[in-house]
Amino acid sequence: MDGERNKITVLGSANFDTFLFVDRMPEMGETISAEGLITACGGKGANQAVTIGKLGYNCDFIAQVGNDSAGKNIKEEMGNYNVNVHAIKILDTVPTGQAFVFSYKNKNNSIIIAGGANVEWKDNNLEALRESLPKSIKYNKTNIGKYLLLQREIPNDVNIRGSILAKEYGVQVILDMGGADAPLSTELLSLLKIISPNKTELRRILKREIDIKDTNKLIEALEEMRIISNNKELCLLLKLGSKGSLYIDETNNIIKQGAFNFEDMPILDTTGAGDCFTASFTTQLVEGRSIKESLKFASAAAYVAITRIGAMPSLPTRDDVEKVLSRI
Repeated sequence: MDGERNKITVLGSANFDTFLFVDRMPEMGETISAEGLITACGGKGANQAVTIGKLGYNCDFIAQVGNDSAGKNIKEEMGNYNVNVHAIKILDTVPTGQAFVFSYKNKNNSIIIAGGANVEWKDNNLEALRESLPKSIKYNKTNIGKYLLLQREIPNDVNIRGSILAKEYGVQVILDMGGADAPLSTELLSLLKIISPNKTELRRILKREIDIKDTNKLIEALEEMRIISNNKELCLLLKLGSKGSLYIDETNNIIKQGAFNFEDMPILDTTGAGDCFTASFTTQLVEGRSIKESLKFASAAAYVAITRIGAMPSLPTRDDVEKVLSRI
């Protein structure tokens, strides 16, 4: 990519991940053995930022880590992938966030997160974010490609403060719903351009079950979110795993995309796939691609990620994505 690419800013979490490969979770009082262990850098925000960097874009990453070996590893590794890590704040009083990923033979996983520095933002005035956001505008006079990416592994009030700043600069905000098993605040919803949940997270927002096969019900659900948040421009980017993905735009037009699956590229680990999907989708919006093209690219990128082990190590380059797209 040339140096004139619009910058995308990511505000979010950074973790040091430990992967344990197991048949199942232990029962109360039980000890079981793992079949393997891998450590890697991760966190939903870091995964998004590295996805953007590995796809060839400059990316500012606003985050916090502890003053420990894990934090140093995260900054060093992310800096190798076209990510500006100078805005990562180092805290002396708390450790870097950590995630413990239990990876099962059926290719699914369970995750336990110790928030650490990711949840200690009370003394952070987001000055680094304020400095980053104008940079996302200066290369483009047409309002294409001005995006702030969020997730939910940092406090809700930080995402709200970040979104308010983005609005001041005319930057559109995309929220990946992953990272918190909690309701979404109406205030944050009111500040978003795109909300990107999976089907479980969509149910959590609506506080009820919904038939994702019924497109009329999906449109009704989006209209409900628009009404309660007074946000008429809200769009839905829904991740459906093996069923693909879909997008509902401001006019309730629905665009669908199937998932990729090739026999010689088996699924190994789904960790970080949702982060990869949302971030790679955003890079295509930056390029001015259509929603259909952006969904296809994001689906290919996420597919590459799930054919590899780990979160950050699995994230694809643009060449990786193009190789998948060339097969269809």
